[in-house]
Amino acid sequence: MSDLISVSSKPYNSTALRKSTIGKDYRPGISLSVLKNGRIESAACGSREPGGWPARATDAVRLASVTKMFTATLALILVEEGSLSLSEPIHDVAGVRLPGVTLAQCLGHRTRLPEPIRQEIIGLWMNGQRNSRWSRKEPLGTAVDTPKFETERGEFLCDDAGFVIAALMIERATGLTFHRALRRYILTPLSLDSMWLEPQEAAKRPAISPFVLGRDATQFDLSPGWGGGLCGSPGDMLRFMFSLVSGQLLGPETYARMIEFHPVPQQNGKTRYDGYGLGVGMRELGGRRLIGHMGELGSFLWWIEGTGAFLSGSVNRMSFTARERLIDDGLTWLAREGIC
Repeated sequence: MSDLISVSSKPYNSTALRKSTIGKDYRPGISLSVLKNGRIESAACGSREPGGWPARATDAVRLASVTKMFTATLALILVEEGSLSLSEPIHDVAGVRLPGVTLAQCLGHRTRLPEPIRQEIIGLWMNGQRNSRWSRKEPLGTAVDTPKFETERGEFLCDDAGFVIAALMIERATGLTFHRALRRYILTPLSLDSMWLEPQEAAKRPAISPFVLGRDATQFDLSPGWGGGLCGSPGDMLRFMFSLVSGQLLGPETYARMIEFHPVPQQNGKTRYDGYGLGVGMRELGGRRLIGHMGELGSFLWWIEGTGAFLSGSVNRMSFTARERLIDDGLTWLAREGIC
């Protein structure tokens, strides 16, 4: 794949990016990359952190929930190998009894397991406290034991518990810790050298830190973060997406199953996705379908279906509007270039 894709870090349209996403109190770090005609072009502006070093096009970003697409792909690779099943009920994992959820439900946000750990993390962090590190099974056990657990599964409900289950099943099937399995099956074969999983692996390059209300969002404990702990350059994010949709990672039948999209209801009056498959989302925008994922910390990774165009990036403030504007900037740039 390295022969297919060359890299350019020349800034493009950075003034327009700054104008459209600038914050009132500081210049947020913005990173945007596109893959077109086999070539990656990247740009960055703003600061890695408030008052910090300028952001660079080669900086890593924190993928947050874009990690889920990597986790799902790894699980599906193991399904193809016969090590995992999408439909077999899972009754226990890591010593935690489960209500018979399936791997397909886990990867499709359809377990209906609540998220008490996420809410506790956010509550502690917003009060200026750093939460303690969670044990490997604590977030899962807490989710199963909570009184609000709903037994009716099959409907979409954005959660991380399903991806904790998926990661533990990957570990059971491979005999490897999750970050080592991810490296063996995806990161190393694709030469995604800028990527690492926090907090299990050391940083491989400077990263644009996500901030919310002036606080460093990396103070979230990502130890149960198989659904959100991956870091890497937007260029490597594009390489992964290119490999996924071009058939280098999954067979055609498995990939078709991955992108069987189910409707997604609105949450708080907003719709992040128009459909969700197995660890991958879909949006309909301007007459085209975007296939990929978004992350809570400002990241995104999209393939514009039916084209050779891919888009990735991040803005380091947790803002739905800022991320949407940055995605619009990227699509506008691609349209001017005649790509989509």
